[in-house]
Amino acid sequence: MRRILVAPLLTASAIAPIAASSNRSSRSAARSEPRSAPRNAARPGQPRSAGTHARSKSSRCETCVRDANGRVKRDPAARRAFVRSHPCPATGKTTGACPGYVVDHVIPLKGGGADAPENMQWQTVAEARAKDGIE
Repeated sequence: MRRILVAPLLTASAIAPIAASSNRSSRSAARSEPRSAPRNAARPGQPRSAGTHARSKSSRCETCVRDANGRVKRDPAARRAFVRSHPCPATGKTTGACPGYVVDHVIPLKGGGADAPENMQWQTVAEARAKDGIE
């Protein structure tokens, strides 16, 4: 924050130039040389590309069955089979809620992973949030 010293008889007309100068960027005021050429400008001997940037392929599974919202359709029987064979880490039960844990697909469904108990694991809610941020 910039401090402005106020003299006892300072008028509004004297304050205006100080306020206007504080709005300027110190970088633009300090630059004495002209800016260099833009990064995308053609270099000598090289033609400038005209939007031929290669796009990355989508990781979206094209063969997966999808629901009305566009999400990969899941099989509830597969989840039940997983829970029956892998009890909840928090409660040890094979039915009902598992507080603090979610069922996660090791290979994501959108990446072509199977919706089968062999591709599922228990994951803490915190780990699931971190993984969802990456996927």
